[in-house]
Amino acid sequence: MALVGPSGAGKSTILQLLMRFYDPQSGSIRLDGLDLRDLTRSDFRAAMALVPQDPVIFATSALENIRFGRPDASEAEV
Repeated sequence: MALVGPSGAGKSTILQLLMRFYDPQSGSIRLDGLDLRDLTRSDFRAAMALVPQDPVIFATSALENIRFGRPDASEAEV
């Protein structure tokens, strides 16, 4: 699933609800019929990824930029 749209369309709000930074005031959020409140936050967050609109590049090598999310990755894995 991807959330795309112009600024102000609610992408960040939906992401915050999906990540359970807060719960809806009424109703529920369901994925494949499962209420997110029935899942542990850590299990659900482990299955999520975020790709920001503006990429962040650090002033270092391409290898180190790619390795940032997993510093122990070998060069072969990268």
